[in-house]
Amino acid sequence: MKNFIMLILSMLYTHATFAQNNQIKGKIIDKEYKTPLVGANVIINNTKRVVTNNNGEFTIDCKDSIRIKIAYVGYQSFHKTYNCSKSNTLEIEMQT
Repeated sequence: MKNFIMLILSMLYTHATFAQNNQIKGKIIDKEYKTPLVGANVIINNTKRVVTNNNGEFTIDCKDSIRIKIAYVGYQSFHKTYNCSKSNTLEIEMQT
């Protein structure tokens, strides 16, 4: 019984290791003043939403290519598709 439990646990650990996602990290700033946009909405594939932190930063876990839309009151919306086959770090400038 102990061997069976160890086998199951090792299988779960292996599955979790192979299922790891890449990350897209980003920082959203004002184009003119270069200040971070706190609380900007980052919408992923029109289904999931994250909000930027106090430094204008966000992190998204992903496996495939994703479509990102960024919205912030008083600024033009930003749309772009990114490939998640590798980890990316972005700096996105928003303008009014």
